[in-house]
Formats: sequence, C-alpha cells, structure tokens
Amino acid sequence: MRCFIAFDIPVEIKEKVKKIQKDIKGDFAKISFVKELHCTLRFLREIKEKDVDYLKEKLSKLKFKKFYVEIDKFIYFPNDKKIRIIGLNLKSEKLYELKEKIDGLIREKFGKDRRFKAHLTIGRVKYIKDKEELMKRLKVEKDKFLVDKVILYKSELLNEGAKHTKLLEINFL
Repeated sequence: MRCFIAFDIPVEIKEKVKKIQKDIKGDFAKISFVKELHCTLRFLREIKEKDVDYLKEKLSKLKFKKFYVEIDKFIYFPNDKKIRIIGLNLKSEKLYELKEKIDGLIREKFGKDRRFKAHLTIGRVKYIKDKEELMKRLKVEKDKFLVDKVILYKSELLNEGAKHTKLLEINFL
C-alpha cells in the first residue's frame, strides 16, 4: 500500500487555495488541481502491511510542540523556467525540525529521505500556452496557520483522484 506522513491544512487556508485555483483556471494553461490539500513530510511509496505496524509504533513516540507555519510566496518545481508543479512555499524552522525528528524515528527501516522543500502543492501543470498570463494571475497573500498534529495516511489512486485514509494521528503538545 502507498503511504505518506503529512499534516493537514486548516479550512480557512483551503478556501484561500480554492480561490487561487479558480483564479488560475483558464485556457492559457492546463493544470490539474489538488483537491485533498496537505503538506507531505515523507512519502513512503509502496510499503508492506508489517511496515505500517512499524510506522505506527515509531511515530507514536513522536513528541512535538504545536507551531506556526507561514505561507509567503509561490514556488515552482522543478523551477520557474519549466513549471510542472505550482505550490505555496511554507516557512518555519520548526517544520524542518519536525521533518528531521520523523526521519530519525523511521530511518532504520526507511533510510534517509531526499531533500525536503516545505510546500503545499496546489496544481500539476500539463502545459502552459501563455506563461505571462499565468504568472500575472498567481497572487498570494502572506498568511500563517497552526500545525498541531501529523498523520500517517494510506493513499489509493482512483480514477476520480487520490483517496487518503488516516491510519494514525499524532497530536502535538
């Protein structure tokens, strides 16, 4: 089963992202918008059922304090010359500390993770017909929100999009 560790995005931020998605919808670019918004801290790919038990055991030891994350600008992958993913940059030193702590707990079985760039994916770009128009429409207001838990999710790829099921939720102090 496909699994990942993430934190959810509050409703008020989701509403702002939906507005951004609506604003950049048009014939100047073909973008597949993300419906289930979250910030992935670690994508685990296909894992075995026994690995889920290992993850639950290790992640249940996670102790972390609630913290705020700031949204400050758009971010593009792989870069702004060849845009394949449009996201919102997430800023917080605590976010990187959390990522390191999670990696430390599961490193024995899952090894070291690749480079992490904290972001919230809002869409995957199929093609851009008018990049100038797209860039003109990309506007973000700085904002911040509280991160108070992480979740181990199972992800199923369906025709209508990914379906995420919570396997474990760890609340912060």
